[in-house]
Amino acid sequence: MRRKDALERYEQTEAQDLIRLFQAVRPSDEGQPPADFRAKVLAKVEQRRARHGLLGWLTPLVSPGWAPALAAILLLSLSVNVWMGFGAFGQRTPDGQQAAGPGLDPLGREGPLPASTFQARIHSATDLGTLVTAHAVADAPAVAFGFAPTSERARFFRLGTQYAEALAYVHSGDFDAAAQRLATMHQELLDMQGPSALAPYLSVMQPLLQDQQYTAEALEKFLALFEVLYTEDARSVGTESLTLFRAGSWIQNMKLAAAAGDKDALRQARTAQYFRREMQSLHAPQGSLDALEQISHLAAKPGLTDRDVTEVLTLTKQVQQLFS
Repeated sequence: MRRKDALERYEQTEAQDLIRLFQAVRPSDEGQPPADFRAKVLAKVEQRRARHGLLGWLTPLVSPGWAPALAAILLLSLSVNVWMGFGAFGQRTPDGQQAAGPGLDPLGREGPLPASTFQARIHSATDLGTLVTAHAVADAPAVAFGFAPTSERARFFRLGTQYAEALAYVHSGDFDAAAQRLATMHQELLDMQGPSALAPYLSVMQPLLQDQQYTAEALEKFLALFEVLYTEDARSVGTESLTLFRAGSWIQNMKLAAAAGDKDALRQARTAQYFRREMQSLHAPQGSLDALEQISHLAAKPGLTDRDVTEVLTLTKQVQQLFS
């Protein structure tokens, strides 16, 4: 990323280039950038946008002292474009989405909607952050044969759960609770020695939540980048972790939809079947496979009753309990 032409091509690159940028980022020993750094950067962008492109002038700033702030600016800029892509992907009506079923992920495989898109479609009289707290599943040893509770497989699932919870807290404006979830995710990645791009991303995101300089809507779009980076990383490290991560976030969002009583959001029979097939291939606990089968059956019913919604809520908690 040192070459000027590479920086000028930044807007046309994919998440893989963002990963390479983060791999070059190192902690600074020179302290934080000046408080007016962001204002100066944005002013410079406006002055030179037409003449040199959005990021061509940033080459002199790529130094250890400026790297963390630069990374935050680049990520926030990219988040707008990524979210617009998510929006275009999610413009179908809920009924249309259910008819079409899961979409294709960047690996060419069938997969669910992005977690942030799913949450945006949940209609709830109670804010999602409150529902996360009210229906939290306490940590406890696994009660069925399958993944050990401390295995990396279980950790990938919980990472997806924590990500969906953080999204819900940001959506509700509870930035402190969201930052706590990101701190847990960050520690999990460090413990697992996970992909190098993800931990630095979270280290940039946490201060943004704590400083509360941006609106909840902007932070939601920013946080949605985590799934983009995770998906991109799956190209090189394998698809198993992506499947488990997405299963964790999807189960959490299904639990939120059930807690909210949103019957339309629960009509995801094909997605439930998709996850059952994927989890079966990974030899997940039989209890989780049975629960996913029951969720699929309930979600396929033409008319969901209140009792059905309560049953989905119970089943999602059961799956989370097996991975807690």
